Amino acid sequence: MRIAFVLGHHEKSKGAYSNYFCMAEWDFYNKVIDELGCVDTFYHDSDINRYTSRIKSTANKINKVNYDLVIELHFNSAVHTSANGCETLYYYRSIKSKEYASLFSHIVTKETSIKSRNGGVKALTNKNDRGFVVSMREPC
Repeated sequence: MRIAFVLGHHEKSKGAYSNYFCMAEWDFYNKVIDELGCVDTFYHDSDINRYTSRIKSTANKINKVNYDLVIELHFNSAVHTSANGCETLYYYRSIKSKEYASLFSHIVTKETSIKSRNGGVKALTNKNDRGFVVSMREPC
């Protein structure tokens, strides 16, 4: 199985800061990738100014290879402490998509003791869903 990881954000804009991990998203996920060892990893090009253009550029690079699974790593920050937990967004191509998302969400919640949010997984079903632009290919 070929798996690719995409690190959310980039070095110039490191994303949300986690009080739980005591570091920014970019720094945390670079540590995760280091722990995983030799994996195909994609980074958003910080020289591309427009967010959507940057994401599409990354998606075009990913789509040159026939990956079985692409995982984009993100976490967010909120002012209200009630808005917390792990939620895995997935692009529905097959029943396997939901299975992989559920497994990934389960591992994250188990290993970090962070609660599951909104059932743990959420399908991206149309182009206006947040995170959908990464899935540039049409569904099978």
